[in-house]
Amino acid sequence: MSKSDHHLSSQSWQVSIQVIERFLKSSPKLDELLAGAARHLPEGQVTRVQFLSYGVVRNLGRLKALIAEVAQRPPKRLCQALLLVSVWEWLQSDVTLKPKVVHHAVERAKALLGEPESAFVNAVLRQMPKAVAREPDARKSLPALARINSHPEWLLHRFGQHYGERATARWSQWNQQIPKIYCHILGDSKELPEELIPTDWSDFYRVSGNLLDAAGDLLRDGRAYIQDPATRLGPSLIPGDGVSSILDLCAAPGGKSIHLLKCLKAPGGVLVSVDLPGPRFERMKGNLARYGVEGIRMRQIPADVLRLKGKDLPLEQFDCVFLDVPCSNSGVFQRRPDAKYRIGQESLTQLIALQENLMGAAARFVGLGGRLIYSTCSIDVEENAGVVSRFLDRHGGRFREVGRIISLPWESGHDGCGAFALKRVKPAP
Repeated sequence: MSKSDHHLSSQSWQVSIQVIERFLKSSPKLDELLAGAARHLPEGQVTRVQFLSYGVVRNLGRLKALIAEVAQRPPKRLCQALLLVSVWEWLQSDVTLKPKVVHHAVERAKALLGEPESAFVNAVLRQMPKAVAREPDARKSLPALARINSHPEWLLHRFGQHYGERATARWSQWNQQIPKIYCHILGDSKELPEELIPTDWSDFYRVSGNLLDAAGDLLRDGRAYIQDPATRLGPSLIPGDGVSSILDLCAAPGGKSIHLLKCLKAPGGVLVSVDLPGPRFERMKGNLARYGVEGIRMRQIPADVLRLKGKDLPLEQFDCVFLDVPCSNSGVFQRRPDAKYRIGQESLTQLIALQENLMGAAARFVGLGGRLIYSTCSIDVEENAGVVSRFLDRHGGRFREVGRIISLPWESGHDGCGAFALKRVKPAP
Protein backbone atom coordinates (compact mmCIF):
# COMPACT_ATOMS: atom_id res chain seq x y z
CA MET A 1 0.00 0.00 0.00
CA SER A 2 0.93 3.61 -0.37
CA LYS A 3 2.80 5.02 2.59
CA SER A 4 0.58 8.06 2.56
CA ASP A 5 -2.97 6.71 2.27
CA HIS A 6 -4.55 3.32 2.96
CA HIS A 7 -7.90 3.96 1.23
CA LEU A 8 -7.91 2.16 -2.08
CA SER A 9 -11.24 3.69 -3.08
CA SER A 10 -10.10 7.27 -2.52
CA GLN A 11 -10.35 9.83 -5.30
CA SER A 12 -6.57 9.98 -5.50
CA TRP A 13 -6.50 6.55 -7.16
CA GLN A 14 -8.83 7.74 -9.91
CA VAL A 15 -6.85 10.95 -10.43
CA SER A 16 -3.65 8.92 -10.69
CA ILE A 17 -5.14 6.89 -13.54
CA GLN A 18 -6.09 10.10 -15.35
CA VAL A 19 -2.55 11.46 -14.92
CA ILE A 20 -0.96 8.27 -16.26
CA GLU A 21 -3.37 8.05 -19.18
CA ARG A 22 -2.42 11.60 -20.22
CA PHE A 23 1.25 10.84 -19.75
CA LEU A 24 0.99 7.76 -22.00
CA LYS A 25 -0.65 9.89 -24.67
CA SER A 26 2.04 12.54 -25.06
CA SER A 27 4.73 12.27 -22.31
CA PRO A 28 4.26 15.83 -20.99
CA LYS A 29 6.10 17.05 -17.91
CA LEU A 30 4.79 15.07 -14.97
CA ASP A 31 4.91 17.93 -12.47
CA GLU A 32 2.74 20.06 -14.76
CA LEU A 33 0.25 17.20 -15.20
CA LEU A 34 0.00 16.74 -11.44
CA ALA A 35 -0.40 20.46 -10.78
CA GLY A 36 -3.45 20.51 -13.02
CA ALA A 37 -5.03 17.17 -12.13
CA ALA A 38 -4.66 17.26 -8.35
CA ARG A 39 -5.12 20.97 -7.63
CA HIS A 40 -8.56 20.49 -5.99
CA LEU A 41 -7.63 17.47 -3.86
CA PRO A 42 -6.89 17.64 -0.11
CA GLU A 43 -3.19 17.62 0.73
CA GLY A 44 -3.16 13.99 1.88
CA GLN A 45 -4.66 12.80 -1.39
CA VAL A 46 -2.25 14.95 -3.41
CA THR A 47 0.59 13.15 -1.65
CA ARG A 48 -0.86 9.81 -2.69
CA VAL A 49 -1.35 10.91 -6.30
CA GLN A 50 2.32 11.89 -6.32
CA PHE A 51 3.31 8.52 -4.83
CA LEU A 52 1.31 6.55 -7.40
CA SER A 53 2.01 8.71 -10.46
CA TYR A 54 5.72 9.17 -9.88
CA GLY A 55 6.04 5.51 -8.93
CA VAL A 56 4.47 4.41 -12.20
CA VAL A 57 6.55 6.78 -14.35
CA ARG A 58 9.77 5.99 -12.49
CA ASN A 59 9.17 2.25 -13.08
CA LEU A 60 7.34 2.49 -16.39
CA GLY A 61 9.60 0.19 -18.39
CA ARG A 62 9.46 -2.57 -15.81
CA LEU A 63 5.70 -2.26 -15.31
CA LYS A 64 4.99 -2.37 -19.04
CA ALA A 65 7.19 -5.45 -19.39
CA LEU A 66 5.40 -7.23 -16.51
CA ILE A 67 2.00 -6.53 -18.07
CA ALA A 68 3.16 -7.63 -21.54
CA GLU A 69 4.47 -10.85 -20.01
CA VAL A 70 0.97 -12.05 -19.07
CA ALA A 71 -1.46 -10.03 -21.20
CA GLN A 72 -2.95 -11.85 -24.18
CA ARG A 73 -3.35 -8.56 -26.07
CA PRO A 74 -2.06 -5.00 -25.74
CA PRO A 75 -4.44 -3.02 -23.50
CA LYS A 76 -6.04 0.21 -24.70
CA ARG A 77 -4.64 3.36 -23.16
CA LEU A 78 -7.14 3.85 -20.30
CA CYS A 79 -6.98 0.16 -19.43
CA GLN A 80 -3.17 0.29 -19.60
CA ALA A 81 -3.14 3.28 -17.22
CA LEU A 82 -5.38 1.43 -14.77
CA LEU A 83 -3.17 -1.66 -14.96
CA LEU A 84 0.03 0.35 -14.49
CA VAL A 85 -1.30 2.05 -11.35
CA SER A 86 -2.68 -1.26 -10.06
CA VAL A 87 0.52 -3.23 -10.66
CA TRP A 88 2.61 -0.51 -8.99
CA GLU A 89 0.21 -0.49 -6.02
CA TRP A 90 0.35 -4.29 -5.90
CA LEU A 91 4.17 -4.34 -5.95
CA GLN A 92 4.28 -1.87 -3.05
CA SER A 93 1.74 -3.77 -0.92
CA ASP A 94 2.52 -6.40 1.67
CA VAL A 95 1.25 -9.95 1.13
CA THR A 96 -1.93 -9.51 3.17
CA LEU A 97 -3.06 -6.47 1.17
CA LYS A 98 -2.27 -7.69 -2.35
CA PRO A 99 -5.69 -9.42 -2.79
CA LYS A 100 -7.45 -6.20 -1.80
CA VAL A 101 -5.46 -4.28 -4.43
CA VAL A 102 -6.54 -6.78 -7.09
CA HIS A 103 -10.19 -6.70 -5.98
CA HIS A 104 -10.25 -2.90 -5.96
CA ALA A 105 -8.67 -2.70 -9.43
CA VAL A 106 -11.19 -5.14 -10.88
CA GLU A 107 -14.12 -3.25 -9.38
CA ARG A 108 -12.81 0.07 -10.70
CA ALA A 109 -12.31 -1.55 -14.12
CA LYS A 110 -15.97 -2.61 -14.14
CA ALA A 111 -17.04 0.98 -13.49
CA LEU A 112 -14.61 2.59 -15.94
CA LEU A 113 -14.27 0.00 -18.69
CA GLY A 114 -17.09 -2.54 -18.46
CA GLU A 115 -17.24 -6.27 -17.73
CA PRO A 116 -15.00 -7.65 -20.54
CA GLU A 117 -12.14 -5.29 -19.68
CA SER A 118 -12.53 -5.95 -15.94
CA ALA A 119 -12.11 -9.67 -16.66
CA PHE A 120 -8.96 -8.85 -18.63
CA VAL A 121 -7.63 -6.74 -15.73
CA ASN A 122 -8.40 -9.57 -13.31
CA ALA A 123 -6.58 -12.11 -15.48
CA VAL A 124 -3.48 -9.91 -15.80
CA LEU A 125 -3.26 -9.15 -12.08
CA ARG A 126 -3.80 -12.79 -11.06
CA GLN A 127 -0.78 -13.74 -13.16
CA MET A 128 1.45 -11.02 -11.73
CA PRO A 129 3.24 -13.23 -9.13
CA LYS A 130 4.43 -15.53 -11.94
CA ALA A 131 5.50 -12.59 -14.08
CA VAL A 132 7.59 -11.15 -11.23
CA ALA A 133 9.16 -14.55 -10.59
CA ARG A 134 10.31 -14.71 -14.23
CA GLU A 135 11.95 -11.27 -14.26
CA PRO A 136 15.56 -11.25 -15.46
CA ASP A 137 18.51 -10.54 -13.18
CA ALA A 138 19.53 -6.91 -13.73
CA ARG A 139 23.18 -7.87 -13.17
CA LYS A 140 23.27 -10.25 -16.12
CA SER A 141 22.96 -7.92 -19.13
CA LEU A 142 22.34 -4.36 -20.26
CA PRO A 143 18.81 -5.19 -21.56
CA ALA A 144 17.96 -6.72 -18.18
CA LEU A 145 19.28 -3.65 -16.34
CA ALA A 146 17.30 -1.39 -18.68
CA ARG A 147 14.11 -3.36 -17.98
CA ILE A 148 14.41 -3.70 -14.21
CA ASN A 149 15.53 -0.09 -13.64
CA SER A 150 13.26 1.32 -16.37
CA HIS A 151 15.79 3.23 -18.45
CA PRO A 152 16.03 3.40 -22.26
CA GLU A 153 18.65 0.86 -23.30
CA TRP A 154 20.40 3.30 -25.65
CA LEU A 155 20.81 5.75 -22.78
CA LEU A 156 22.43 3.13 -20.53
CA HIS A 157 24.73 2.11 -23.38
CA ARG A 158 25.76 5.75 -23.93
CA PHE A 159 26.35 6.26 -20.23
CA GLY A 160 28.39 3.05 -19.97
CA GLN A 161 30.73 4.17 -22.76
CA HIS A 162 31.81 7.12 -20.59
CA TYR A 163 31.49 5.78 -17.04
CA GLY A 164 31.64 1.98 -17.25
CA GLU A 165 29.24 -0.82 -16.34
CA ARG A 166 29.42 -0.49 -12.54
CA ALA A 167 28.71 3.25 -12.56
CA THR A 168 25.87 2.72 -15.05
CA ALA A 169 24.22 0.23 -12.69
CA ARG A 170 24.67 2.57 -9.71
CA TRP A 171 23.29 5.54 -11.67
CA SER A 172 20.18 3.68 -12.82
CA GLN A 173 19.60 2.31 -9.29
CA TRP A 174 19.97 5.81 -7.81
CA ASN A 175 17.39 7.16 -10.23
CA GLN A 176 14.83 4.60 -9.01
CA GLN A 177 14.88 5.89 -5.42
CA ILE A 178 12.37 8.40 -4.09
CA PRO A 179 14.21 11.75 -3.85
CA LYS A 180 14.66 13.60 -0.59
CA ILE A 181 13.34 17.15 -0.24
CA TYR A 182 15.77 19.85 0.88
CA CYS A 183 15.37 23.41 2.13
CA HIS A 184 18.01 26.03 1.48
CA ILE A 185 17.94 28.32 4.55
CA LEU A 186 18.67 31.94 3.69
CA GLY A 187 20.02 33.93 6.60
CA ASP A 188 19.74 32.96 10.26
CA SER A 189 19.52 29.19 10.82
CA LYS A 190 18.82 29.39 14.56
CA GLU A 191 15.63 27.93 16.05
CA LEU A 192 14.59 25.98 12.98
CA PRO A 193 11.68 23.49 13.19
CA GLU A 194 12.75 20.02 14.29
CA GLU A 195 11.40 18.63 10.98
CA LEU A 196 14.37 20.27 9.23
CA ILE A 197 17.33 17.90 9.58
CA PRO A 198 20.90 19.27 9.21
CA THR A 199 22.99 17.87 6.34
CA ASP A 200 26.66 17.83 5.38
CA TRP A 201 26.02 20.84 3.10
CA SER A 202 26.04 24.26 4.71
CA ASP A 203 22.61 25.97 4.85
CA PHE A 204 20.80 22.92 3.41
CA TYR A 205 18.36 20.94 5.54
CA ARG A 206 16.47 17.77 4.71
CA VAL A 207 12.70 18.02 5.14
CA SER A 208 11.34 15.31 7.42
CA GLY A 209 7.56 14.92 7.38
CA ASN A 210 5.09 17.37 5.92
CA LEU A 211 6.73 20.19 3.96
CA LEU A 212 4.31 22.92 5.05
CA ASP A 213 4.57 21.88 8.69
CA ALA A 214 8.36 21.85 8.46
CA ALA A 215 9.01 25.00 6.48
CA GLY A 216 5.75 26.74 5.60
CA ASP A 217 6.44 29.91 7.58
CA LEU A 218 10.05 30.07 6.39
CA LEU A 219 8.99 29.75 2.75
CA ARG A 220 6.30 32.40 3.07
CA ASP A 221 8.69 34.81 4.78
CA GLY A 222 11.42 34.41 2.16
CA ARG A 223 13.80 32.71 4.61
CA ALA A 224 13.91 29.33 2.86
CA TYR A 225 13.75 27.96 -0.68
CA ILE A 226 13.04 24.37 -1.73
CA GLN A 227 16.26 23.43 -3.48
CA ASP A 228 18.65 20.50 -3.85
CA PRO A 229 22.20 20.95 -2.48
CA ALA A 230 23.63 20.47 -5.99
CA THR A 231 22.41 23.97 -6.88
CA ARG A 232 25.18 25.48 -4.74
CA LEU A 233 27.98 24.03 -6.91
CA GLY A 234 27.88 26.31 -9.96
CA PRO A 235 27.79 29.54 -7.91
CA SER A 236 30.69 28.20 -5.79
CA LEU A 237 32.95 28.70 -8.83
CA ILE A 238 32.59 32.49 -8.50
CA PRO A 239 35.53 34.06 -6.62
CA GLY A 240 35.05 33.94 -2.86
CA ASP A 241 35.44 37.70 -2.35
CA GLY A 242 32.45 38.31 -4.60
CA VAL A 243 31.87 40.28 -7.78
CA SER A 244 30.04 43.50 -8.57
CA SER A 245 27.82 42.37 -11.48
CA ILE A 246 26.26 39.07 -12.53
CA LEU A 247 24.19 38.24 -15.59
CA ASP A 248 22.10 35.11 -14.99
CA LEU A 249 20.93 33.58 -18.29
CA CYS A 250 18.21 30.91 -18.65
CA ALA A 251 17.45 32.00 -15.10
CA ALA A 252 13.79 31.04 -14.51
CA PRO A 253 12.34 30.10 -12.08
CA GLY A 254 15.09 31.89 -10.15
CA GLY A 255 16.69 29.32 -7.88
CA LYS A 256 20.20 29.95 -9.16
CA SER A 257 19.63 33.72 -9.03
CA ILE A 258 18.86 33.39 -5.33
CA HIS A 259 22.24 31.67 -4.85
CA LEU A 260 24.00 34.28 -6.96
CA LEU A 261 22.78 37.08 -4.70
CA LYS A 262 25.26 35.77 -2.10
CA CYS A 263 28.12 36.16 -4.58
CA LEU A 264 27.59 39.89 -5.11
CA LYS A 265 29.30 42.66 -3.24
CA ALA A 266 26.86 44.89 -1.39
CA PRO A 267 25.98 47.67 -1.51
CA GLY A 268 26.08 48.35 -5.21
CA GLY A 269 25.97 44.83 -6.64
CA VAL A 270 23.89 44.22 -9.78
CA LEU A 271 22.03 41.01 -10.69
CA VAL A 272 20.28 40.78 -14.07
CA SER A 273 18.19 37.65 -14.65
CA VAL A 274 17.08 36.77 -18.19
CA ASP A 275 14.72 34.14 -19.55
CA LEU A 276 11.92 33.71 -22.06
CA PRO A 277 8.63 35.40 -21.17
CA GLY A 278 5.93 33.13 -19.74
CA PRO A 279 4.77 31.52 -16.49
CA ARG A 280 8.28 30.50 -15.39
CA PHE A 281 9.53 34.05 -15.90
CA GLU A 282 6.66 35.45 -13.84
CA ARG A 283 7.40 32.89 -11.13
CA MET A 284 11.03 34.06 -11.13
CA LYS A 285 9.97 37.67 -10.66
CA GLY A 286 7.87 36.67 -7.66
CA ASN A 287 10.68 34.59 -6.18
CA LEU A 288 13.29 37.33 -6.49
CA ALA A 289 10.91 39.93 -5.04
CA ARG A 290 10.54 37.69 -1.99
CA TYR A 291 14.20 36.69 -1.64
CA GLY A 292 15.93 39.97 -2.52
CA VAL A 293 19.01 41.19 -0.63
CA GLU A 294 19.37 44.75 0.64
CA GLY A 295 21.96 46.73 -1.28
CA ILE A 296 21.72 44.56 -4.42
CA ARG A 297 20.01 45.98 -7.49
CA MET A 298 17.98 43.38 -9.38
CA ARG A 299 16.40 43.43 -12.79
CA GLN A 300 14.52 40.70 -14.66
CA ILE A 301 14.43 40.86 -18.47
CA PRO A 302 12.12 38.70 -20.60
CA ALA A 303 14.18 37.81 -23.67
CA ASP A 304 15.59 35.01 -25.82
CA VAL A 305 19.26 34.61 -24.85
CA LEU A 306 20.20 33.87 -28.46
CA ARG A 307 18.79 37.27 -29.54
CA LEU A 308 19.93 39.27 -26.51
CA LYS A 309 21.97 42.39 -27.22
CA GLY A 310 24.02 44.70 -25.04
CA LYS A 311 21.47 47.49 -25.49
CA ASP A 312 18.85 45.26 -23.82
CA LEU A 313 20.90 45.18 -20.60
CA PRO A 314 21.80 47.78 -17.99
CA LEU A 315 25.49 46.87 -18.51
CA GLU A 316 27.26 45.71 -21.65
CA GLN A 317 29.87 43.65 -19.79
CA PHE A 318 29.59 41.72 -16.51
CA ASP A 319 32.06 40.38 -13.96
CA CYS A 320 30.27 37.03 -14.19
CA VAL A 321 27.85 35.52 -16.68
CA PHE A 322 26.07 32.46 -15.30
CA LEU A 323 24.54 30.17 -17.94
CA ASP A 324 22.39 27.29 -16.71
CA VAL A 325 21.45 25.66 -20.02
CA PRO A 326 18.52 23.43 -20.96
CA CYS A 327 19.79 19.86 -20.79
CA SER A 328 18.83 16.18 -20.77
CA ASN A 329 18.32 16.26 -16.96
CA SER A 330 20.39 13.07 -16.64
CA GLY A 331 21.67 14.23 -13.25
CA VAL A 332 18.14 14.59 -11.88
CA PHE A 333 16.26 11.58 -13.28
CA GLN A 334 15.54 10.58 -9.70
CA ARG A 335 13.62 13.83 -9.22
CA ARG A 336 12.28 14.03 -12.79
CA PRO A 337 11.74 10.42 -13.91
CA ASP A 338 9.63 11.55 -16.87
CA ALA A 339 12.67 13.23 -18.45
CA LYS A 340 14.33 9.94 -19.39
CA TYR A 341 11.39 9.17 -21.71
CA ARG A 342 11.36 12.58 -23.39
CA ILE A 343 14.99 12.48 -24.52
CA GLY A 344 16.09 10.54 -27.61
CA GLN A 345 19.36 10.23 -29.49
CA GLU A 346 18.35 12.75 -32.15
CA SER A 347 16.87 15.25 -29.68
CA LEU A 348 19.99 14.97 -27.51
CA THR A 349 22.14 15.91 -30.50
CA GLN A 350 19.91 18.93 -31.11
CA LEU A 351 20.07 19.86 -27.42
CA ILE A 352 23.87 19.83 -27.44
CA ALA A 353 23.87 22.12 -30.47
CA LEU A 354 21.55 24.52 -28.58
CA GLN A 355 23.89 24.45 -25.56
CA GLU A 356 26.82 25.39 -27.77
CA ASN A 357 24.88 28.25 -29.34
CA LEU A 358 23.78 29.54 -25.93
CA MET A 359 27.36 29.43 -24.66
CA GLY A 360 28.55 31.43 -27.65
CA ALA A 361 25.82 34.02 -27.06
CA ALA A 362 26.62 34.27 -23.34
CA ALA A 363 30.33 34.84 -23.95
CA ARG A 364 29.66 38.26 -25.54
CA PHE A 365 28.71 39.73 -22.17
CA VAL A 366 31.76 38.59 -20.16
CA GLY A 367 34.15 41.45 -19.36
CA LEU A 368 37.93 41.06 -19.53
CA GLY A 369 39.02 39.11 -16.45
CA GLY A 370 35.43 38.07 -15.84
CA ARG A 371 34.03 34.55 -15.64
CA LEU A 372 31.59 32.56 -17.71
CA ILE A 373 30.02 29.82 -15.59
CA TYR A 374 28.54 27.04 -17.72
CA SER A 375 26.12 24.87 -15.73
CA THR A 376 23.91 21.84 -16.43
CA CYS A 377 21.87 19.40 -14.38
CA SER A 378 23.23 16.65 -16.61
CA ILE A 379 26.13 14.25 -16.11
CA ASP A 380 26.39 13.39 -19.80
CA VAL A 381 30.01 13.96 -20.85
CA GLU A 382 29.12 15.52 -24.20
CA GLU A 383 26.74 18.03 -22.58
CA ASN A 384 29.44 19.07 -20.13
CA ALA A 385 33.13 18.68 -21.04
CA GLY A 386 32.30 18.20 -24.72
CA VAL A 387 30.45 21.52 -25.04
CA VAL A 388 33.13 23.38 -23.06
CA SER A 389 36.00 21.87 -25.05
CA ARG A 390 34.47 22.85 -28.38
CA PHE A 391 33.72 26.36 -27.06
CA LEU A 392 37.38 26.84 -26.05
CA ASP A 393 38.56 25.60 -29.45
CA ARG A 394 36.31 28.07 -31.27
CA HIS A 395 37.32 31.06 -29.14
CA GLY A 396 41.02 30.85 -29.88
CA GLY A 397 42.55 31.38 -26.44
CA ARG A 398 40.21 34.18 -25.38
CA PHE A 399 38.95 32.04 -22.49
CA ARG A 400 40.74 29.69 -20.10
CA GLU A 401 39.14 27.05 -17.89
CA VAL A 402 39.80 27.84 -14.22
CA GLY A 403 37.55 25.34 -12.46
CA ARG A 404 35.06 22.53 -12.89
CA ILE A 405 32.76 20.43 -10.71
CA ILE A 406 30.97 17.23 -11.70
CA SER A 407 28.48 15.84 -9.18
CA LEU A 408 27.78 12.12 -9.71
CA PRO A 409 24.65 11.61 -7.60
CA TRP A 410 25.39 8.09 -6.36
CA GLU A 411 28.66 9.49 -4.95
CA SER A 412 27.61 12.97 -3.81
CA GLY A 413 24.29 11.88 -2.28
CA HIS A 414 22.38 14.69 -4.01
CA ASP A 415 21.42 15.66 -7.56
CA GLY A 416 23.94 15.35 -10.35
CA CYS A 417 25.24 18.32 -12.31
CA GLY A 418 28.14 19.78 -14.22
CA ALA A 419 29.65 23.26 -13.74
CA PHE A 420 32.64 24.88 -15.49
CA ALA A 421 34.30 28.25 -14.84
CA LEU A 422 35.94 29.95 -17.83
CA LYS A 423 37.91 33.19 -17.38
CA ARG A 424 38.12 35.74 -20.19
CA VAL A 425 41.85 36.38 -20.65
CA LYS A 426 41.70 38.23 -23.99
CA PRO A 427 39.18 40.80 -25.25
CA ALA A 428 36.80 39.96 -28.05
CA PRO A 429 38.24 40.72 -31.53
